[in-house]
Amino acid sequence: MHLKMELNREHFCAIIYYNFQRQLSQQECLAELLSVFGNGAPHQSTIYRWYGEFKRGRVSLSDDPRVGAPLKIDM
Repeated sequence: MHLKMELNREHFCAIIYYNFQRQLSQQECLAELLSVFGNGAPHQSTIYRWYGEFKRGRVSLSDDPRVGAPLKIDM
């Protein structure tokens, strides 16, 4: 029996951080994610962006809040 778990952005970010800590290059990280998740893997630009964030000392795996209209309206 093969179960499939749906991963969100924070899950992938944690995997990217893990690979960053393992000192994999961005290309190695991408190759590993593509081999496991195929088309469901994060885009190369996402991996490069997160590597840059981690190199600058970022410790949060969540996306920064965005300015603009709220995603939902309470009525």
